Amino acid sequence: MACEVPVITTDYTTGPEIVERNKAGELAGVREEILGSWHVPRAIVDIEDSAKKIIKLYKDENLRKEYGKNGRKAVLKEYTWKDIGEKWNQTLRKLI
Repeated sequence: MACEVPVITTDYTTGPEIVERNKAGELAGVREEILGSWHVPRAIVDIEDSAKKIIKLYKDENLRKEYGKNGRKAVLKEYTWKDIGEKWNQTLRKLI
């Protein structure tokens, strides 16, 4: 997003929150969920849905540019190192 490149990610965990909310790309469906290392659930992307999203962006230059600009704007507004660092700092202080 920081490089004005549209994102294609799963509609799993933070995809909707970061990508969809900021209109910075497309969300691909999840085919299944598996239990990964440290017993953390992991998503297996739906390959057919991902391919459709890639083709959609490949064919629509204006949409790619729009998503790219939206993503860059969101990063500069909400996801700077300073802002994210401060949020981590606050979270860690609460845990101590």
